[in-house]
Amino acid sequence: MPSLISVRVCTIGELFSQSAHFRLPWFQRAYAWQTRQVARLLGDLLEAMSKPGAGSEFLLGTLYFATAEGQPGFAIVNGHQRILKLTILFAVLRDLDVDGPLSLQVAGLISVEGATPHRYKLSPQPRLAEFLRVHVQDAGATMVEPMDDAEDDLSDCERNILEVRDFIRSRLGDGKSGAELRAKLFEFLSHRCRVVVHEFDDEAEAWRAFNVESDTTVELDMAADAKATILAVMAPEERLAASRKWEACEHKLGPARLGDLLLHIRTLKSRKRLDNPVQNDICMLFALDRDASAFMDGWLVPSANHYAVLEAAIGGRGPLPEDARDGVVHLSWIDGSLWRPAALRWIETRGTSHSDGPLFFRRLERLVWMMRLAGIDPPLQRSRMIAVANDIDDVSGPEDMRSLEIEAALRRDATMNLRAQNFCKKAHAPAVLRRLSKLLGSDPGPVHKETLTIEHVLPRNPPRNRNWWVHFKTKNSIAEHMHRLGNLTFLSQSDNQLAETHDWPDKRPILERSAFTLSQQAAETPEWNRQAILSRTEVLIKILFKAWDLTD
Repeated sequence: MPSLISVRVCTIGELFSQSAHFRLPWFQRAYAWQTRQVARLLGDLLEAMSKPGAGSEFLLGTLYFATAEGQPGFAIVNGHQRILKLTILFAVLRDLDVDGPLSLQVAGLISVEGATPHRYKLSPQPRLAEFLRVHVQDAGATMVEPMDDAEDDLSDCERNILEVRDFIRSRLGDGKSGAELRAKLFEFLSHRCRVVVHEFDDEAEAWRAFNVESDTTVELDMAADAKATILAVMAPEERLAASRKWEACEHKLGPARLGDLLLHIRTLKSRKRLDNPVQNDICMLFALDRDASAFMDGWLVPSANHYAVLEAAIGGRGPLPEDARDGVVHLSWIDGSLWRPAALRWIETRGTSHSDGPLFFRRLERLVWMMRLAGIDPPLQRSRMIAVANDIDDVSGPEDMRSLEIEAALRRDATMNLRAQNFCKKAHAPAVLRRLSKLLGSDPGPVHKETLTIEHVLPRNPPRNRNWWVHFKTKNSIAEHMHRLGNLTFLSQSDNQLAETHDWPDKRPILERSAFTLSQQAAETPEWNRQAILSRTEVLIKILFKAWDLTD
């Protein structure tokens, strides 16, 4: 008898219905989503649900499920990253609304009501099941931190789950605030977010169908795909010259950077966010079927030259003044792409030697860093960069560009995250420490386990015979302070191993003779206790803000 296949479109609420049960085959690849991916998704969801009109919906893609004889529910063939991500999101919503009506509603999407023994709707691989239960699925689990002595033994998958969980929690409030936002998000997810589900009654057939789809999909890099589409719509007599110019740009930048440049050109031309394939938008925005030269000569070639200027600046060379180059370098430490449309537009309209260039790039650096530190949603960050590009066209100089100003709420949120108890776990922590090191005297380079490590002065798990317990009398007190900005510095791998969990009098000389200015600065502290960590946090924040002209 041939296998049966069905296709349906359902809401997330229907997908996680009372009878739903999903299981992951033991060989499925590990959960790979990190803060960057979940930040974009969460930002897109919040943006979509804020649009006017009750009929607006959000499509979360296609899932492949299969049933197997003797096995409960569905095996997830494709889509386990999304199922796990949604489970984490539901768990955070549940735990932020303890004893509230939303908590009960969301709990119904995580576990089967009345099931004995307690059964969760997602059954991961056996090696992950206990970790997911303790840190996500159980009631209150998203508030549970791993034991200090177990943190170093976490797998990449487990670390990704914790990172995503903690990021979502930080974005959706602390339980005392954000209740209205969380309720609206749950309503939007349940009733207006949809997926396309392919259901198979044979798991082997499901894998075969998924592999056929994957294997027959033409995989092209974005620049190559865009080139094929864009040249195809041009008039035949324009293609040869356009092709040569395209190849010259690709030789200058490389395929990946040329693909990135196309996205920025689209942004600068449209001055709004577009999510269609970039080549489709380029064809439409520039009417390439009628006139290819306006795009090739007026946009692609000059923009490639400007992009090359930015790349040279990141390498510490090129025509930009040194102060402007520094701003570009620092932008590259915190973000690879967000800021480039504004930077390209500045060079396009003002050139590389304008007297306001250093101030513009310092202000742009400040804005991008503050948005990242504050955890601003990616769609809002992109909208802010479009506003900067508009100001470049409409306003004479950086001093008058309102889009570059740091408003009180942005400063407040950035400061709060710099003071956060879990600062070291944030994705931007290494970049912040590097920026501080440079401000203190020298750039140590990027964090790399072989050459540059982040040292916790107050150790994460000091033995009971250490004097750390005199100042930090409980494990909770250590956990409250060890990941704070003020407790962190840089050490070489060898010095890090030498420092280990030693008490401050023994560890201090190691930092003092370190080659890293951040450690030398820390070594100036006579006694390392709770007040020292909190005070140093404030000192380091002031150093950052002073560099960005954010003094009180």
